[in-house]
Amino acid sequence: MNSWASQPASWGVDYLKMDGAGPSDVADVSHWSAGLTHTGRSIYLGLANKLSLAHAADWKRYANGRRIDGDVDCYCPLQTNWG
Repeated sequence: MNSWASQPASWGVDYLKMDGAGPSDVADVSHWSAGLTHTGRSIYLGLANKLSLAHAADWKRYANGRRIDGDVDCYCPLQTNWG
């Protein structure tokens, strides 16, 4: 099966995260899930943390998990002395 999923699989990717997925993206997530399965490589498909739990059954059918918290960011001054 030719798909976009073949590219990361050919690189040896083990984890793919779809950020920003929402209720209108169920079809996209479904197609990525099928594409990853057809690569023959076990690739963990993770989803963003802003998904409604009301649609958890849909997401669970197609993905391995979802993020449960926000990004880890540093809001500190830029460090220029790396030594």
